[in-house]
Amino acid sequence: MPVMLQTTLRKQRAYDFLDRFMKLVMPRLRDFSGFTDKNFDGQ
Repeated sequence: MPVMLQTTLRKQRAYDFLDRFMKLVMPRLRDFSGFTDKNFDGQ
C-alpha cells in the first residue's frame, strides 16, 4: 500500500532539505557515484 505526501518548502527550509538530502541520503544509495557539473543546469 503506497503512502504519498506532498509539501512545499520555501526559502531556507528548501535549502536545508536539499543540503541534508545530498549529504545524508544520496551517499547511502547503493548505485550513487556522486554529482558532476552536468547534473546541474548552471543556475
